[in-house]
Amino acid sequence: ESGNISHNLQADSIRREAEASLKRLGIDAVDLYQIHWPAWKGGPESASPGSIEEAVGSLAKLKAEGKIRHIGVSNFNAEQMERAQKIAPIASLQPQYSLLSREIEDSVLPYALSRRIGVIVYSPMASGMLSGAMTRERIASMPVDDWRKGSANFREPLLSRNLLLVETLRAIGGRYNATPGEIAIAWTLSNPAVTGAIVGVRSAQQVSGIAGAADIRLSVEDVREIDRRLTARAARVSTHGPSPSAVAKRHSRHLQLQRIIPWERRCSGFLPAGATGVPACRQAAEPGWNELGTPVQVEVIWKAS
Repeated sequence: ESGNISHNLQADSIRREAEASLKRLGIDAVDLYQIHWPAWKGGPESASPGSIEEAVGSLAKLKAEGKIRHIGVSNFNAEQMERAQKIAPIASLQPQYSLLSREIEDSVLPYALSRRIGVIVYSPMASGMLSGAMTRERIASMPVDDWRKGSANFREPLLSRNLLLVETLRAIGGRYNATPGEIAIAWTLSNPAVTGAIVGVRSAQQVSGIAGAADIRLSVEDVREIDRRLTARAARVSTHGPSPSAVAKRHSRHLQLQRIIPWERRCSGFLPAGATGVPACRQAAEPGWNELGTPVQVEVIWKAS
């Protein structure tokens, strides 16, 4: 009522908000209901009323009542997901993930993959930095209240590294008739733990620059070329960004995940809105992955029950 946004994981608050959403939308059930943050604005969990366990317990009751179909979380780490899983099954995780934000590769993505939790990443183009449309001039002309002006990725010394990375993405995109942004999104989708990516657009023109990402299958050499660019620049700006060894380690982990986990793990178990039945997997040859020992790609087909 006051217009202020707060963070509340108490059961009563979650039920009230969920039922209000159903009423406003004029529907009987929400397909996927997520806890957006485990804590408010980077603060400790204890700063917010309620707890992860109380919140997931409330969602479990709403699910049992048929008011939500699946429970999801966002911005949770592996330990927080484990706590949530002890209360009720978690269908999805929504984390930040891009070439410039890879921290979740260390433990979060492996955890989600091993528990068959769908991962829907956000900001795969790093808030527009990797779209191919960002320039020094555009950044300089941003309004003073644009948070990106204060972001390390939009300032030196990381800015020069990032703009050079975009040129690498542009060169790779030339092989696929794709934009740098599409290559950046395709890179996130190449991780076997990732189910999908959320991309924000403000115009139809921007849609045309990202729509092809889902159809791109980057080769092993494409991925290595991208990581070589990151590793080379990290050596020069290691005091402000990830160290070269950290970048190399994540590059190795990215390829290792692709090598060990077959595409069959992509076949997720929850249905899109309006679908009924159970998912069935269809195998299709995908030569681009043969070098990594995963020669098949699995597409999800929905069959009527």
